[in-house]
Amino acid sequence: MKITIEEKKILAVFGCGNYQNTIKRLCMIAALTPDAAAKALFYQLALRLSEELAEKDYCVFINGIHKEMEMYDFAVWVLKRLFMGG
Repeated sequence: MKITIEEKKILAVFGCGNYQNTIKRLCMIAALTPDAAAKALFYQLALRLSEELAEKDYCVFINGIHKEMEMYDFAVWVLKRLFMGG
């Protein structure tokens, strides 16, 4: 399953080790979000997860997302320190 960096960020924050709970959580967040674009993004991500990813593969997938986002955050931190002098 290919996902964007924005979708990875969402899953890193709202995704958990339980496949069904992650999908339910994304749908609940979409229902509570007033912004139409964000609402569509959350619903589409929940739908794609349920259609394109098997429950048995989810654990490996979400762990990979969490590791990838840790590396991404570290890279952003390093670049800020190098170029911003912070």
